[in-house]
Amino acid sequence: MKTAKMAALLGLAMVAGTASAQTITQGNAKFQMLTPAFSVTNGDSFYYQDNNFTDWQYKYTWYWRQQNNNSNSLFAKFDSPTTFVSGNKMRLTWTNTGAGVSGFERLTGEFVIVLKDGPNPRQSRVFTRATLGSHPGNAAARVFNFFHLCDMDLPGGVPNPAPDDSQNFSGNTGTFTEASSFEFAKITSDGSQSRHDTASGAALRGLLSSGSGDLSNNNGPFSTDGAFAYQWTWTLNPGETRTVRVGQGVNTEAYAVDPCSADINLDNAVDDADFVSFAGAYNDLLCPALPAFCDADLNDDGVVDDADFVIFAGQYNDLVCPW
Repeated sequence: MKTAKMAALLGLAMVAGTASAQTITQGNAKFQMLTPAFSVTNGDSFYYQDNNFTDWQYKYTWYWRQQNNNSNSLFAKFDSPTTFVSGNKMRLTWTNTGAGVSGFERLTGEFVIVLKDGPNPRQSRVFTRATLGSHPGNAAARVFNFFHLCDMDLPGGVPNPAPDDSQNFSGNTGTFTEASSFEFAKITSDGSQSRHDTASGAALRGLLSSGSGDLSNNNGPFSTDGAFAYQWTWTLNPGETRTVRVGQGVNTEAYAVDPCSADINLDNAVDDADFVSFAGAYNDLLCPALPAFCDADLNDDGVVDDADFVIFAGQYNDLVCPW
């Protein structure tokens, strides 16, 4: 039941201390994770719409499994990330985490999470860019599995909202949809995943929090309150990284990559005001040093150059951001 889940999450918030939670805001939306990020088995995130304290999310986390330490684990099981938060953006960085001794099968990870508030009530999006890799000091190529779990909690029927929820996976788009009587949410990926799953939140948390289970490519539909998960399986050489993108949308389409990333001033349009900001960064070329964000680096390659100008020009031509 959602009431029980909310009580459990509030209890965790009291233990962790809301002052220590990582929080990003934009407009009337807020996305918050308990600390350390990706370290709690049960509820670990809040996703508020329109400043009315209606929470739409129970869990938004990442897990991993290493070749020799063959057990699924929450990403922050062994250490906490370096965290940088600025406005609607958050950067979480792990440089040397994992089981065993350093130099054996450690991993690295950087998560950039961006929140965008929609122009209409109860509309927002969250974008995540995850760069995951094998630590440069590892001795040899290793097989790594990474998992992303998203458990939404949509407002629904009365008195218990959970039973009117349903979930399904659209294989041709790689998109999960959860719907209640009144609202809907979607989560989508860039299509690079190896497996996916639609099931109860308890089942997916149990699978990914212990043992070495893989997702089962279950498309659903799943009735009542459920959750979604993706899995990536890679063989990575020492120092090799790969980047994946996932996104979620509340009462709107979800995108893995922000279709309006050139909206630098966050007014849901790409116009002359954004051009002034972009032109200044384009003239400077180089981005500020990490961990600061570089809003005009639209392709995330660390510089503001002609490739970013092409992206900006296309969105500037469209003017209005798609919602």
